[in-house]
Amino acid sequence: RPKSSRPNTRHAVSRRTSPMTPQGTALINYEYVKVDPNTPSGEYQFEFKVGPRTGIGRNYAIKLKVTQKKPDIELIGAEFEPKVLNPGLEGGKARLRFKNLGKTAAYDIKAMMDLPAEAVASGEAMVDNYHIKPVGSPLQYIDRIAPGEERTAEIEFSVDRDAELKTYLIPLKIEYKNENNAEFSFERRIGAEVMDSPDLDVVLVAVDPLAVVGKASKISMDIFNAGGATAKYVVAEPRSEAAE
Repeated sequence: RPKSSRPNTRHAVSRRTSPMTPQGTALINYEYVKVDPNTPSGEYQFEFKVGPRTGIGRNYAIKLKVTQKKPDIELIGAEFEPKVLNPGLEGGKARLRFKNLGKTAAYDIKAMMDLPAEAVASGEAMVDNYHIKPVGSPLQYIDRIAPGEERTAEIEFSVDRDAELKTYLIPLKIEYKNENNAEFSFERRIGAEVMDSPDLDVVLVAVDPLAVVGKASKISMDIFNAGGATAKYVVAEPRSEAAE
């Protein structure tokens, strides 16, 4: 509701003073004003009328600042599986760790990749710089996080084959509610580095001479690196029990 409107307060009751002489003063106390729990935070006008009971009075208004009891959800960590994100990766996972730093519980926590609609489409609809996309639903749900508690949400994603080798900033949006269903949200960006890795394959194997019981043979192989990064210290290790 507009912040200039009134909060939904408990039924107001009138206060009376003793007879006031000319130039006299009187003090009227309202011990409390109860605000409806669903009133959003903001400034509101509290209006009242002052005047003699049988005469003309004046209307007055004061500003009341209303503050909701607010949980404080914060993103405290993000981990990727696998740790190396290659172009063309399918089924990657981003594990997001949240903690409630507030004094009250948070409910209906939603964590989502906040991408434009065209960025999650396939083919030529891809928007530049959005080469990491959610697989399935971009949203993950946590029912409740108590004060001081940590919870984890896991979002599955893929990396486009034509993604550049660089760090991408993945936009996230987090929404949650307090016990009165007042809504809160914030946005964060997490860095995801896309890099290449070696991709080794044996393309040719030769045995010379043919393996014969009791005789030594030589095995040679051609190894091809189909990846985009240098493979260092490549080791070929026999796995057959018959090999020595």
